[in-house]
Amino acid sequence: MTNSRGSILIIIGVISLLIFSLTLFYNQLFQSSLFDIGKKKAYIRCKNEIENTIVALKKIFEKSRENNCDSLHDFLLAAPIIYNLNDVNIIVKIQDEDSKININQIVYPDGKINNFIEKSIRNILKFYKLTEDWGNAFIDWIDADNITLPGGAENDYYSNTVNKLLAPNNYFSNLDELKLLKNLGGYFEKNNDLYLGEYFTIYSDNKYNINTVSDTILKSFELLDNLEIEALMQFRKKFQIKDINNLPDLIPELQRKNFEYIDDYLKVKSDIFNIEIIAKKDKYIFKCIWLYNRTNGQTIYKKYLGI
Repeated sequence: MTNSRGSILIIIGVISLLIFSLTLFYNQLFQSSLFDIGKKKAYIRCKNEIENTIVALKKIFEKSRENNCDSLHDFLLAAPIIYNLNDVNIIVKIQDEDSKININQIVYPDGKINNFIEKSIRNILKFYKLTEDWGNAFIDWIDADNITLPGGAENDYYSNTVNKLLAPNNYFSNLDELKLLKNLGGYFEKNNDLYLGEYFTIYSDNKYNINTVSDTILKSFELLDNLEIEALMQFRKKFQIKDINNLPDLIPELQRKNFEYIDDYLKVKSDIFNIEIIAKKDKYIFKCIWLYNRTNGQTIYKKYLGI
């Protein structure tokens, strides 16, 4: 009798534990479903407001084509722009791609190396105490051969990475590919203390907007001395530069002879912009990376990310 009663108690205990476990499981499943529903609704709201923001920005970009120049004084480049749209918090950050060095131009179509771009890349790496030869990773990615340059990488390296890649032996097709480079990839992640995306792109021409180009890039060219560059930076804090040719007359520190070496690489208006739009609804955050060519009104790249 005692054994039967004990068995019954064990069975009851097992059943109770099973019921408790099932209740916990279904509660978690229910909460997870609510989370997924909430996240999906927030995503739809955020995406709609991001698209509304893009429409508005396109109109502003179109109107800004009439400007004599693009500078850090402008509304568009005075980012971040922060506002609320239908209960969705929006942050817009805009970077001028024409203020950066185009990595794709390091190799000419005939396979020869662009010494000016190569030197500039090496100098920027040196400024930040990175190994200069790491810049060869750009060349190895693009050039047609499978010969690994010092500090670079070809198929024998990329095929053994997590992504199991083959060196494309072609120009970079999007900015995400820069994150895959040997040694340098991590420096193209925005959460890195040193973000090389501030200096390098794959979209601009070989002319740099004098109103937005950084002093770091100007120094990397080795065409102006530090005094001239500092004077130029101070001048553009006060004034928009609308004409390249008369700069030596406006800035006494600029040596006309030196400036003649660099003026062919400069311009005052930009074509391509890198726009990051962050949308937050309740506890959910979504981001859109949008690259836009203002000159032809075309979207180059657009990608949505959940944070």
